[in-house]
Amino acid sequence: MDQVRNQMPAAILASLIGALLLSGCAAVQDVKVVNTPTAPVPVRDVDHRARTPFIAKEFFTLDDLSFNGGKGFTVPAGKRLVIESISVHAISRTGQTLETRIQPPIGSDFIDFYLSMTPISFGPSGLVWTGTHAVKLYADPGKQVALIINRDTPNGPAQIEWTISGYLVDVP
Repeated sequence: MDQVRNQMPAAILASLIGALLLSGCAAVQDVKVVNTPTAPVPVRDVDHRARTPFIAKEFFTLDDLSFNGGKGFTVPAGKRLVIESISVHAISRTGQTLETRIQPPIGSDFIDFYLSMTPISFGPSGLVWTGTHAVKLYADPGKQVALIINRDTPNGPAQIEWTISGYLVDVP
């Protein structure tokens, strides 16, 4: 009796497997979406929290006799800033070399990210520099993002314009 009882689960399993094999499992088929452009399939990004678009534009002048300067802005409380693009436009005296960087704060650290610029033309006010960079930088809530420029010779003023774009996400 015990021998029959021990063999019963194996017999049931064998019967089920046999039934599946004899029935011929249906072949896997592609899923076809038949929605029209006027009634698209709703899609949502489950990997990311809600994003709020962000753009900041800063303008400042580097005074005569100043080697460096900068400007910044504060990330809103309760939000983390994700910077995806930085654009820099500057005008300096001919013969000057400019160096730009951004310092997004993470925790208590300020990390320098240097940004290249290219001199593109000589205008009536001097040499025009531009640079646009696709990046992925992060800045913590309530912290100051610093935009800094240095130059090798401090003669005459220089004008700098920064544009930063990305998005804000809620921080729990």
